[in-house]
Amino acid sequence: MDRTITGPIEYAPLLPVAAIAACGLVAALLVVRAYLRPGRPVAWTWRAGMLLLRLAAIGVVLGCLLGPSRVERTIHADRAPVILLLDDSRSMTLADQPGAPTRANRMNAALEDSRGRLEALAMRFDLRFFRAGAAAVEGPLGPVACDQPKTALGDALEAALRAARGRRNGAVILLTDGVSNAGREPSRVLPRFRAAGLPIYAVGFGEEAGPAGQKDLKVTNLLAPTSAILHATVPVIAECSLAGYQGKKVLAHFRVDSREVLTKWIFLQRDRENVRLTFHLPCEMPGQRKVTVAFDVEPDELDSKNNELSTFVDVDSQNLPILYAEGTPRWEAKFLRRTLESIEGVNLDYVNAMSGDATLLSQKDFSKYRIVILGDLPGKLFPRADQERLAKAVADVGVGLVMTGGMANFGPGGYADTPVGRILPVRMTARDGSITESFFASPTPQGLQHPACQIADDLNACQAAWAALSKLDGATGVAGLQPAATMLMKTSNHDPLLVEQPVGKGRSMAFLADTTWKWAMGDEKSLAAYKRFWKQLVLSLAQKDLKTGRRLWATLDRYLYVPGETVRIQVFAQTEEGKPLREAGLTAAVVYPNGSRAPISPTFFGECHHATFVPDAGGEYLLEVEATDGATSLGKCQTKFFVRAADFEMDSPEADLPFLHRAARETGGRYVEPERLGDLLQMLQGRPAESVVEEERRSDLWNRPSVVFLFAALLTLEWVLRRLKRLL
Repeated sequence: MDRTITGPIEYAPLLPVAAIAACGLVAALLVVRAYLRPGRPVAWTWRAGMLLLRLAAIGVVLGCLLGPSRVERTIHADRAPVILLLDDSRSMTLADQPGAPTRANRMNAALEDSRGRLEALAMRFDLRFFRAGAAAVEGPLGPVACDQPKTALGDALEAALRAARGRRNGAVILLTDGVSNAGREPSRVLPRFRAAGLPIYAVGFGEEAGPAGQKDLKVTNLLAPTSAILHATVPVIAECSLAGYQGKKVLAHFRVDSREVLTKWIFLQRDRENVRLTFHLPCEMPGQRKVTVAFDVEPDELDSKNNELSTFVDVDSQNLPILYAEGTPRWEAKFLRRTLESIEGVNLDYVNAMSGDATLLSQKDFSKYRIVILGDLPGKLFPRADQERLAKAVADVGVGLVMTGGMANFGPGGYADTPVGRILPVRMTARDGSITESFFASPTPQGLQHPACQIADDLNACQAAWAALSKLDGATGVAGLQPAATMLMKTSNHDPLLVEQPVGKGRSMAFLADTTWKWAMGDEKSLAAYKRFWKQLVLSLAQKDLKTGRRLWATLDRYLYVPGETVRIQVFAQTEEGKPLREAGLTAAVVYPNGSRAPISPTFFGECHHATFVPDAGGEYLLEVEATDGATSLGKCQTKFFVRAADFEMDSPEADLPFLHRAARETGGRYVEPERLGDLLQMLQGRPAESVVEEERRSDLWNRPSVVFLFAALLTLEWVLRRLKRLL
């Protein structure tokens, strides 16, 4: 039965009350003064009537400014809701112990055993059933198939709140393994249950450790650079989760396109291991190269689709222009120049400023180079205006910059608080000294993962190669590192030796040693390590793809995604002068793995056209773009990306029981074992079955057409009277 209670008038002033009163008083005084002013003789009764009409109109305005409203409260009496949310996802088909019933079988058995109590509960309460899979679907009680590819637990909880319709004294019974992999985050919905007086009783299935005896060889992620220079060697790191093959060896394959490059045997010492495998991609051919890491399919695997994963690396076929400037005669410069000239694809522009000519670098367009190397070049030979041009090329164009150690550069050479000094990854002062004692150079843990320090083909060989190199004689000292810097190499005393940091679109490095030529004077292995170090350093610094000479190209933020993840696309169309072409005619589409096409519409912003795409299935996708500049064709470009064929349910089979405990605790319910479902229903049967819902409705008394009509009527009547008495 519904009951409506009308409350007193309430006020919500649109302005401060004092301001409303002051305005009303001033307006009233002005009106009274106007009517008391001598003029045409009119009887005082007529004047008083017209004055009252005008004051009434002012009163209407003042009343509206006070914001009066009336509140009506309606009290509804209804049956309290009891809502069962049943997990209908594929993870419920798992058995947590060998030979034990699956989670779904246990849930269906618990529901069947409690059927009588559920029917009794439905006699008193509003009992409703929802299956929680990719979406929440209401239906009758019956066996749950558990065939949904995702679990949107947050969406199911939202559906329960909507079904409750504000009714209190109810309950939500959640039967699930607690894992949610789609839709809104369940944790964000929980506070609304306590506010609604709707406790959650969580019935958990599964084990936090996942099914015992689970067998699965899974490549979870591939970490690889999006681009590389021709003839470079770049690392590809595969993150793998291996379970169920303790004491056995499994074989991992590393493929480039369809060609197998390397295989690795992995001996598993534990039942579950997370392994990082590092492979090295030889960039021998230009173009987009497909990189794949895969395991052989083993018997009884939980999911064989996740045994392999692919991504793409763009190998740039353009030559590598490098500017190398030196200002002091030394052995380091001689050996480094010879090494750079021996790297295939490098076009070296060597500037010898030893004559003291400060105008040599003024003639250089730094944006035309991929890398700028500053050797022992004093700051006085590098004018500030030229330094500003170099800093701009690094930050805005993406040029890589490295300064090598010396006696006349860094802080002592006058680079402190200069445009170049500010973008280097080290802090420096004019008082910085030198490291005079000999030391062994060694990579830091971050450095071992960086291409510049990988002077051998695997981690163990790399560490052994660094340990075998001879000592270096001294290095340049610095005051410290910049906040965004990463130390890649250190001395024996842990002083920084090789440091890197991002600078806008580019990167800068500081290599503080100046006697690496001693490595070149060693045996064949030492010479090979020396050459590979400098080759890897410059090629890693040139990873930024400048697309020099092209008028149309497309880039992605990366080349590996999962279904439902946003792919961010940038399309660059340029004039012949290299300026962004805002009005380019673009035709773009994404080709699905099955050959179907999805048109996309890039929009111009900043320096390029932007678009997004959300893949819904795994496989290899192709982005195709065609552009025109008026009647002139800019050609076509293509780029591929890979979407992991994610099995959201089987990728994470571990039950999230801590979430279920927290959901029950935070909403005023409790966690229940499946075997105690009947006891829970019996407890709910003894609770009050009536839900009282109080609904409040506020109606504004001032914001109505009748108020406007009254105001207009008062002023109109006053105007008519004034007209009749010839006061106008």
